[in-house]
Amino acid sequence: MCIPNAEVKTIYRNTILEWFRKRIEKQNFRDLYRAMEDGDAESFYHGFLAGILSQSQDYLVKSNRESGNGRSDICVRSPSLRGKAFVLELKVSNSIHDLEADAEKVGPAAGI
Repeated sequence: MCIPNAEVKTIYRNTILEWFRKRIEKQNFRDLYRAMEDGDAESFYHGFLAGILSQSQDYLVKSNRESGNGRSDICVRSPSLRGKAFVLELKVSNSIHDLEADAEKVGPAAGI
């Protein structure tokens, strides 16, 4: 079996890529919807941010993965070894006045 021409090949490729894209999008947001339903604001924000960041074709997004001495909340990195990487550690504060102090606190995820 072979694909008869470039036009049919493009149709097959686009159809399969679109199917995968839709499948991945639906899976990425399941935890986000669950957190909204349960009223879990911290998980809701984490899921929302991970979902938004995962839509980029230029970066790979990992959430709550073991790395080094602990787990980072979200890791965003280029597929290239020479590309950029970002590690996001999310914190919760009870008040806007406590934001900086809470951000300085070392939690169990930091592994220190």
